Amino acid sequence: MIKVKIKAFYEVSKGVLYMDVKKVLKQIMVERNIDYIDLAEKLGMQPQSLRTKIYRGNYSLTDFIKIMDVLECDLQVQTRDTKKVFY
Repeated sequence: MIKVKIKAFYEVSKGVLYMDVKKVLKQIMVERNIDYIDLAEKLGMQPQSLRTKIYRGNYSLTDFIKIMDVLECDLQVQTRDTKKVFY
């Protein structure tokens, strides 16, 4: 299994602002009005296990994709040079 550290970013007028994924996850959870208990239940996990994974950033890309799916979020990849988007 490949473990990855995923960073989210937002382009700003001067450069790129990187944001830690756990902050992004927490913001999405707040927006969706879902807590660790509900999210863990939907993922078939124990709440403390999920909280630890997110806190430590210790999850696979597959885990991240599952979390995003439960939170009803889509992932995309964008090339830096041509700005082409892949879903």
